[in-house]
Amino acid sequence: MGDRGGTAIVTGASGRIGAAVALRLDGPYRVVAFDRAGPPVPPPGIETIDVDLASVEGVRAGLLEFRKRHGIEVASVLHFAAYYDLSGAPSPSACGRGREAARRSSQPIRSSA
Repeated sequence: MGDRGGTAIVTGASGRIGAAVALRLDGPYRVVAFDRAGPPVPPPGIETIDVDLASVEGVRAGLLEFRKRHGIEVASVLHFAAYYDLSGAPSPSACGRGREAARRSSQPIRSSA
């Protein structure tokens, strides 16, 4: 960890808000982005673990990878991942998906074994 304040996990670091937060935290913290594979990608220099936040298995795999790389200590989980449905059709599950993704990504690292 060095002089840094710990490790912060940032979901959605390839988006405008998530990227800005990741860059702002990089330096005082070690930042690890939990982001889906493929473009757009988090900012250069931000470590990324590809995670499908819509999948329990995907989150578990991401947490296991985090644990392998960094251990079990996490200073903070900041959730900026979003679900977009541009079809224009009502999507009552969009908010539920966001809440569920936030809950899964903030589960204790210790329980991902």
